[in-house]
Amino acid sequence: MYYTHYFANNETLLRARNWLSRLGFGPESMETHTNGIPRLSVAVDWERWSVVEMLINAVERSDPRGWPGLWDVTHQTHVYPVPSMSEGVAAPSRVGSTAIGWHPNDSLVSTAQDPEGNDDVAYLKGRWS
Repeated sequence: MYYTHYFANNETLLRARNWLSRLGFGPESMETHTNGIPRLSVAVDWERWSVVEMLINAVERSDPRGWPGLWDVTHQTHVYPVPSMSEGVAAPSRVGSTAIGWHPNDSLVSTAQDPEGNDDVAYLKGRWS
C-alpha cells in the first residue's frame, strides 16, 4: 500500500524524508518527486500507516507555508509543460452549430394488452429469423 502526500515546498519534503529514514523506512520504500509539485510516496504496511501520517502532519505543521491548499498547488509550476501550437494547424474558420432532434421514446406495451401489437411482433420476429 502506498501513502502519497503533496508538499508546499521541497524543504518540507526533504525534512519528511529525513525523519522517515530515521524511523526505519529505507530509500527503497520512498519515492520523491522534486520537479513540479513536490510529492512523496511511501510503501507502507497497514500497521505503520498511522506512523507515516502523523510524521508528515507534524512536519507540515512546522512548515511556515503550511499545507498546500488548492490555490497554492495551481500556482506552482506543473511537471508537464503545455505543448505549443504548431503553425500548420489551422484554427476553425467559423463556429458551427448542429441541430438536435428529439422525439419521445416509443412506449413499450405488452402484446397481451395490445392485440394489434401481435402483428408487429410477428413481423419483426419473421424478419430477423
